[in-house]
Amino acid sequence: MGENGELDMRYHHVNLAGKLRIGGRYGVEEARPWTRGGRSVLEEVAD
Repeated sequence: MGENGELDMRYHHVNLAGKLRIGGRYGVEEARPWTRGGRSVLEEVAD
């Protein structure tokens, strides 16, 4: 994570046929029951 709080990451999507795919959006949602219902959402945004 950068000093400004940004997360810089790269990912590749490979389909079942082994072909590299482009486009789409990346998102992750995490539920944290140990924090009384807290959750995190990570979503890709365009530059």
